[in-house]
Amino acid sequence: RTGVDKLCLLANANNTMPMSREVQDYVAQQIPKYVKAQAVISNEHLKSTQTSTFVKLSWAGFPVKLFDNKVEALDWLKEFL
Repeated sequence: RTGVDKLCLLANANNTMPMSREVQDYVAQQIPKYVKAQAVISNEHLKSTQTSTFVKLSWAGFPVKLFDNKVEALDWLKEFL
């Protein structure tokens, strides 16, 4: 990958389905290639598989932050544009 800018990702974790370990590993491996910052919105406690993925992404070399509303999440992502 050359010449392609990384993007800021806004993810809504509400009402998501659990991911298998294989999917979690794949996402954690691939997403750093394309993302420079990720804001995760969740109004409920993250399930254990989501938490595991969040932890993996937080060590992926780009900032990841949890929010409970979209406005704050977008404001934070603007810092990376």
